Amino acid sequence: MPPVQKKTEATESLLKVGDLVHLVSGGRTLTNYEVLAMDDRFLKLSANPQIAPQTDVILVPWGALEVLGLPNG
Repeated sequence: MPPVQKKTEATESLLKVGDLVHLVSGGRTLTNYEVLAMDDRFLKLSANPQIAPQTDVILVPWGALEVLGLPNG
């Protein structure tokens, strides 16, 4: 298993708790997810329970993110 990639300094300075983000993970585009927390391994987001994986909170590993965008940035 490859070592876990750490967040870059740029990501830490741009992304804050409470921001809305769009992201692409595993070929799926997820829009308007609110950042709840983050650490060196995961990004914790609030999710829409109407859309799979049908849960309120998801953890996305930083390595699984293909694109991360700030809609109002």
